Amino acid sequence: MMRFPVALLLLAFIGVVPAARAQGAGEAGVFAHYFDFRQADAQLVGVGGRLSFNTSPAVQIEGEVGYDFTRAFTDRYSDGTTSYTFVRTDARMLDGLIGPKFQTTGRIRLFVTVKGGFTHFDFSNSPASIPGFKSEIENLRSSNINPAIYPGAGIEGYFGALGLRVDIGDEIYFASGSHHNLRVTAGPVIRF
Repeated sequence: MMRFPVALLLLAFIGVVPAARAQGAGEAGVFAHYFDFRQADAQLVGVGGRLSFNTSPAVQIEGEVGYDFTRAFTDRYSDGTTSYTFVRTDARMLDGLIGPKFQTTGRIRLFVTVKGGFTHFDFSNSPASIPGFKSEIENLRSSNINPAIYPGAGIEGYFGALGLRVDIGDEIYFASGSHHNLRVTAGPVIRF
């Protein structure tokens, strides 16, 4: 059952790549990822990568994956009469999103995007490393995956084929209701 959202995301991306490639160039990039996990009062930081293909000069189809490393934080809870404190909660996040990016043209580009996909949270004290990331991917089948939507906007500037991109938005994941979280990414991109 958990494989369905991931398979649907992959099929959507595979379905648009041939049409997008026929239009010409695209972009590839890496980014630093900041996620304000408001429900746990934690700020998660990690890395990610994205790949996009032009469908026209002003529209791209873009897919991305971000992994936020483990972050220890203290969780507090009060039932009105008694306060409880939970210490050393190791939270990490993996998300995958795909959708259109509408942009201006030129060396400096403004853009807006709306992407859909998944957000997966894990609480573990295993080290944040390549094997840890691999474990997160393997656990997607057996773990809780939350549907997500990301409306955002940003700016990117190019000097030839190399550029820099910054975007900001609201990553909304759905688990017993909608949960809004500030998300910021920044990093280099290359046009091909």
